[in-house]
Amino acid sequence: LMRVRSMQMNDAHIYCTSEQFADEFRAVNEMYLKYFKIFGFEKYKMRFSTHDPARLGEKFVDESELWKQTEDMVRQVLIDSEIDFEEIPNEAAFYGPKIDVQVYSISGREFTIATNQVDFAVPSKFGLQYRTSDNQFETPLCIHRAPLGTHERFLAFLIERYAGNFPLW
Repeated sequence: LMRVRSMQMNDAHIYCTSEQFADEFRAVNEMYLKYFKIFGFEKYKMRFSTHDPARLGEKFVDESELWKQTEDMVRQVLIDSEIDFEEIPNEAAFYGPKIDVQVYSISGREFTIATNQVDFAVPSKFGLQYRTSDNQFETPLCIHRAPLGTHERFLAFLIERYAGNFPLW
């Protein structure tokens, strides 16, 4: 189940203004924390992946201001939410910073169970715009979220985590 030929994933995209971003990103993180409580995941860590400015245009979309803005926004949401996180440079997606949630099996094996990513590249590439209250056009931000990762990997984690002795959720 960890290495399958095809996979299923609940991957949703939220398009929002910069002003809406913090509330939307926070809501996704809160949803994840609610799921972790339901499934009994007590030990997890949030890994905040940022870009390397020296690799703009090579590994990362060449938009230095958007990188700074979105990384600052994500960092502030994590701080304001009092979520412990580890910042990992040079591990962002090519299109924006991301949070990967790491959980541990009963044997201590680490799994990426969920992701919450910012995408500032695709909305502009597709010409997406909205009209602001002062009648100007702006490009939205996009949040990619996959609350439980792939279904297959999540099931594999649950099997290993509970050794087949599943709780009655």
